[in-house]
Amino acid sequence: MTTKPHFYTQITAYGFDQQIAAFALSAYGIATLIGAVLSGGLCGHISMKNLLGGLYASRVIMVLAFLLLPKNLVIIFGFA
Repeated sequence: MTTKPHFYTQITAYGFDQQIAAFALSAYGIATLIGAVLSGGLCGHISMKNLLGGLYASRVIMVLAFLLLPKNLVIIFGFA
């Protein structure tokens, strides 16, 4: 039995093709890698407490926006 990531199944549940869901999940993975490197570099310039608080606050705003906005390719890839 194989398991699929939640983001992948959520995109396919919205009616998008599996290929689009896979590409969005790939974009999410690349953005995660870039974000990890950038946040690591910013820790030398901004206090870790403030940086982490900003990251969590932006995550809340992004998830709320994703849930409330109509689902199209721009919104999905912007969220990813």
